[in-house]
Amino acid sequence: MTDGRRIEVGARTTEEQKREEIEAARTEARASMKNYESVWHAAYARYQNRLMLSHLPRGGVYHVLDCGCGVGVLLNDLVTRYAFVHGLDISLESLELIERSHPALQRLVVGDAEWLPYRGGAFDAVLLRGTLHHLTDLAQGMREFRRVLKPGGVLVMLEPCSDVPAVQWGRNLLSKRKEKSFKVTELKALLSSAGFSILGLRRTGYVGFTVTYLLRELLAGLSHPASLLRKLVALLIATDEMLSRIPVVARFSVGVVVVGKAPG
Repeated sequence: MTDGRRIEVGARTTEEQKREEIEAARTEARASMKNYESVWHAAYARYQNRLMLSHLPRGGVYHVLDCGCGVGVLLNDLVTRYAFVHGLDISLESLELIERSHPALQRLVVGDAEWLPYRGGAFDAVLLRGTLHHLTDLAQGMREFRRVLKPGGVLVMLEPCSDVPAVQWGRNLLSKRKEKSFKVTELKALLSSAGFSILGLRRTGYVGFTVTYLLRELLAGLSHPASLLRKLVALLIATDEMLSRIPVVARFSVGVVVVGKAPG
């Protein structure tokens, strides 16, 4: 590490489940960095980032927390928009990789999303990019997100969706890790129980996500021809956009963005 001051250590990341979570994050950190740095996977990831950020005002004096930031996939776009960007992850390995690749990304903290090492009302927005399904105590996590948000602050979550059983079966078949997914009604209930009002919902991820996900490791080392790869991903994104507008098909999304507003 550098001088030890920019990456701080939070509290209460004990218990067997937490140790397993940390170990899994450490193991996957380098592979994730390689995948997300590729032209192929990064293009779709940035599309997902745009969907999340479309729910926030652009620029201004805005304090934003990327909770469960991993190797910095969302942080890369946040720092181009906001002056005060914070990143928290349970894996020190992930944050070390961020520092090496993007030294301008500061305010990085090792910590547990269920026990956030921040004062109450510290942030205008908290963003969870595939973080919620890793938590062992969802209700506790939601209470923490509300606590660190300013009154009227915004919580934006991108999570795996399983409203249609066939989508969950496919996920179980193709994914190495059997991760939790949510029904939209579950996410809305979690927000409501923590006192959030629902501001928005956007389903995402169909053919484009599936193809980019399945080929992410195969094409991770391929950087040329970059323009062709970007055009192919752009076509896949356009396909997903079209499918998301067809009511009968929309429910088959593999992901969903849900936005909540903290009480004012």
